Amino acid sequence: MKRLVGLLLLAGCAGQGPQTAYPGQYLAEHGPSALSAAPRTLIEIRPFADVPDVPPGHIGDVRDAKGAVIQSLDIAPPPGRQFSEALGAELQAAGHMVTGPGAAAVLEGGVQRFAFAGTPDKVTWDTKIQAQLAIKISYRGRSVSRAYTATCNDAGLLRPTADGVAEIAKTCITNIARQFRNDPGVAGVLAGN
Repeated sequence: MKRLVGLLLLAGCAGQGPQTAYPGQYLAEHGPSALSAAPRTLIEIRPFADVPDVPPGHIGDVRDAKGAVIQSLDIAPPPGRQFSEALGAELQAAGHMVTGPGAAAVLEGGVQRFAFAGTPDKVTWDTKIQAQLAIKISYRGRSVSRAYTATCNDAGLLRPTADGVAEIAKTCITNIARQFRNDPGVAGVLAGN
């Protein structure tokens, strides 16, 4: 009987396909920021590149205490699109207009890292996402490049779910979007400084 229960428990943890986390649309805050202090500008946002050498949308794996993969995790849309939409929302909330090709200002970027790790310790599951985004904004012959990072953690008694991972991902996306929003170097380029 014990053997049967053990096999059933193992069957419930193994062989599952990838889960997809959906962080949802980023909503920017309206209010004072470095970006809102810059003169209103038309800005083209070029598609952000995703993490090199990683399948689109894949962010990591849930592992057991021995390091074996229990569950593969993806995010949708992929991190590059999540970040380009979040930074676009911040620009619009600050009064700028996001347009297509031909705008005087151009924002481009690439996700350097968006990695999930979920492993159990003796009592809880520790989950973490590490994110890094590199951007470059150019306007009237001036440009600035930046790299923003965020590490977002959570712990719980149960194995991480796609919904739980979506909340952690949303926290990291928000953290990086706020860094961009309050970056005086980005605002300085838009102000012509």
